[in-house]
Amino acid sequence: MSAFILVATLLVGTSVAAAQGLAITMSAGQAGFVLNKGAIPIDPNLTVVGTPTINGATVAIANGFVAGDSLSFMPVNGIAGSFNSATGVLTLSGARSPADFQAALRTVKFNTTAASSNAPRVVQFTLGFAKSFPGNGHFYEFVPGAAVAWKDAKAQAAARNLYGLKGYLATPTTAAENAYIQRLLTGPAWMGACVSSSGSMLTSFPGFPRTWYWCAGPEIGQKLCNNSSSGAYTPVGGANGSYTNWSGGEPNNFSGIEGCAAYYSNGMWNDQACDTRATLSGFLVEYGGTPGDPQIVLAGSRNVNFSSR
Repeated sequence: MSAFILVATLLVGTSVAAAQGLAITMSAGQAGFVLNKGAIPIDPNLTVVGTPTINGATVAIANGFVAGDSLSFMPVNGIAGSFNSATGVLTLSGARSPADFQAALRTVKFNTTAASSNAPRVVQFTLGFAKSFPGNGHFYEFVPGAAVAWKDAKAQAAARNLYGLKGYLATPTTAAENAYIQRLLTGPAWMGACVSSSGSMLTSFPGFPRTWYWCAGPEIGQKLCNNSSSGAYTPVGGANGSYTNWSGGEPNNFSGIEGCAAYYSNGMWNDQACDTRATLSGFLVEYGGTPGDPQIVLAGSRNVNFSSR
């Protein structure tokens, strides 16, 4: 059996001063792993700087994970953790300082018994539990909770923050972003579109034709699409204009009372009565892009390549 060497190459890591927020920075260089020679630290020199208390972190074999791969760490400073061998995710928990998490994350090690797999891996370190979308640098969090009307979901999303980043109901503007969000859904969930240009929930709803807007976040007030009749709509700017992902036959303003948008669990969009509660399982919060947000870097990744010796 030939040996394999694991080469970890820096992908992301930007130094940000503590006064600007929170940042994880991966060190330069690479790490080598030889099969059957034991686990090795992935980055014993990474840094975590900032002032906020961190409520947890994940280290995930984000791409290329195969059975036999594993991540481990040494519990330090009251930080506990567990590795999910089915998903390739090591979860660290405990409300601790950036220095404490730096110490814990520096001890994370990679090992594998998958001798036959030389596919590349990407190992991602993430502070907190919101999920990072590389396409725009924003973070996303599914918040479960039934019996929440759209206006309440919007208010609760706006009250949340991620290490200083302001939360808002998700406003997916590309197919890639929407596909990423879909992976986080566990059921139908409120999102940040409605038929009110002011972003407020209406008590009465316009008939056709009507216009959909982004009603939360940095895009609030921007036109999304013109809805001429049941199931018929045109994105603002024409076929190549604003991104939409309405399900077939939507938006249909069923019973003349549907003016707020929600996700189906498959990532398609549906218009709903804004006070709907029973059929929704929660709401999707997005963080990032709001003017005044602090500079933070919550994720750093290393590209993992196998080569024979």
